[in-house]
Amino acid sequence: MSFYQPLVDAVPPLGFALYAAFGLAFLAGVVRGFSGFGTAMVLTAPMAVLFSPAVAVPIVGLVDPVASLRLWRPASKLCDWRVVMVITAGAAIGSPLGVYALSVIDPELMSTLISVILLASVAILATGFHFKGEPGVTTTASTGFSAGFLGGMTGLAGPPVVLFFLGGKNTAHVTRANIIMFFALSTFVSMAAFLWRDLLTWEVVALSVVMIPFYVVGLSVGTLGFGKGGAKYYRSAVLTLVAIIGVVSLLA
Repeated sequence: MSFYQPLVDAVPPLGFALYAAFGLAFLAGVVRGFSGFGTAMVLTAPMAVLFSPAVAVPIVGLVDPVASLRLWRPASKLCDWRVVMVITAGAAIGSPLGVYALSVIDPELMSTLISVILLASVAILATGFHFKGEPGVTTTASTGFSAGFLGGMTGLAGPPVVLFFLGGKNTAHVTRANIIMFFALSTFVSMAAFLWRDLLTWEVVALSVVMIPFYVVGLSVGTLGFGKGGAKYYRSAVLTLVAIIGVVSLLA
């Protein structure tokens, strides 16, 4: 038996679930390329329904780094490295705890939690929330911890981080760069935690491999859209997207 045979055998048969995964991968790529985040928000909830939370969450950890490889270079020149490093350090502490919770919490409860977190994030952002003054190290690290915990448990590290950065006073370009670099660095943390709990199965790897081409195409479309003037619609587009996905996931 060849080295690749277990990977080939683990690919689901062609059918609704796999075709839906392809479409979700493309949409996630568009959103990620445009906003700098959103892969987990698009993929996790519906993939958890199609497969399971224990499959959906690690898939985000394997598919999303593709965006980091394509987007990190321009983002690294714009981001605020001090803030990015502090928030990533917090995530490194919270992520293993979240992955442990993923491995023990009931899958149906997990799906509900994902939707509730998305809708709560939209509600807070829709109020026009902004930090008063510059967030300190404690606030920044605590945000990273919550992002790491939620990312490990539900794949949704994005909401705390997006709330943190969109609530600041940076331009859309700097905000997007900060988010991109956070996810680029936090990938290493989440992968280590998934390995610890034996969640990187052949099924997870196989699904990730066949979804990545669709994701890459979507990335190109989304990045082009941001460059063509999407920055002025950045905040409203993010809010609308998260709200739609949250409602649909809750009703699924």
